[in-house]
Formats: sequence, C-alpha cells, structure tokens
Amino acid sequence: MGLRVAACASAQEFLRCPRPEGPSCLVLDVRLPGLSGLELQQELAKGDLAMPIIFITGHGDIPMSVQAMKAGAIDFLSKPFATRTCSTPCTRRSPVPATRMRSGEVEELRRRFAALTRGSGT
Repeated sequence: MGLRVAACASAQEFLRCPRPEGPSCLVLDVRLPGLSGLELQQELAKGDLAMPIIFITGHGDIPMSVQAMKAGAIDFLSKPFATRTCSTPCTRRSPVPATRMRSGEVEELRRRFAALTRGSGT
C-alpha cells in the first residue's frame, strides 16, 4: 500500500515528535497512557493543526464515538479489526484534507463557503 508508519508509545511522545511533511493520517487508540486519544485530539485542535484521525478502541461506546466524530475524526473502529479496515480511510479521500492545515485556513474556507451558500439563495 506504500504507507509510511511511525509509532509513538504515548500522546506526550507524539506531541514531542516533528509533524510529518505532506499528507498524513493519525491512527489513535482511545486509551493511552497519560493523555487519552480524545484529549490528544483536542490538543491537536488547540495547537492549530488539523489532520485526519482514525480512532481505534476495545472499550468504546456510542457517546465516545459521537464525540470523536464531532471533533473531526474520520473513522472510529472497534478492536479487533482487519488491517485493511484501518488503512482504507487513510488512503481514500476524506472530508478532512490529508495535508496539514492551520485552523485559521480552515476557518477562512468555512467563511468563504458560508458566503457562497448565502449568496446562492439556498
């Protein structure tokens, strides 16, 4: 499939690592030592970095998955799962661009889209 993988033992370790250049996707367990996966998702949003996130968990529930998806996750998978199930969202076009975008850029795009929507009469 040609995907390059980097593994981190904790959310804190991930936050210390340099961000990947170009398209990227974060596969994140809900339960992590220290910060949880959901807390890491919030930290990334605060840090002005948007990247597609796929959550995996053996302990999830519907409210947890809804929280993750509302915060921008592109998928929420229950363990165990087939490897292909996890890699497919990383390689398909997702609603969140696979490139690094600053939240200011995202907000500008949302503002422009809202202006277009208002202008079309719908």
